[in-house]
Amino acid sequence: VTFIDGQFTEYVNENDIEVGTLTYQRTFPTVWTPIYVPFEIPVAELAEQGFEVAYINGVRRDDVDEDGELDKFVMEVIYIHGGNADGSAKTLKANYPYFLRAKSAVTQLNLTLNGVTLHKSEDKSYDCTTMTEKFEIIGNNSVMASSEFADNMYVVGQDANGKTGWGPINNGSSLKPFRVYMTVTDRENAMPI
Repeated sequence: VTFIDGQFTEYVNENDIEVGTLTYQRTFPTVWTPIYVPFEIPVAELAEQGFEVAYINGVRRDDVDEDGELDKFVMEVIYIHGGNADGSAKTLKANYPYFLRAKSAVTQLNLTLNGVTLHKSEDKSYDCTTMTEKFEIIGNNSVMASSEFADNMYVVGQDANGKTGWGPINNGSSLKPFRVYMTVTDRENAMPI
């Protein structure tokens, strides 16, 4: 089984299946970039290719201009490998949102894994909630056009300063498979913000 980023549009698998060899190729920049795949990945494979690995610990919004309105997303990531963490003995779970970033330059990830279980395709959601808002991180297994996104849905991208952050998807673009998006709803009324 081969997954080359940009060459497939949808992963559909109704049951877990065993595959002999799996190849996954994707380019990652030097900023935190989401990955959500239906198979486990040994962190040592990522470390050997020069990647840092993290998971989301929480998402919230702050009032950065101090006007009483929430206006900037803040995401906390916890290193699995990189920084001071050496998680090279760990394994990333299937169908779970993680973040990778290349350490020094844009890097092509080339994974070849043997004896892999391809798990059923699930767009699972993971709840990050604050007192005022509910944030759901959702993995996607198929291409999502910008027309499929509501006003309360966000993707990970880079801001003007080159930092990773959540923002609306650009009109006319799409979210490729094996990434994540986030929905934000108001906790009080359970209505999109």
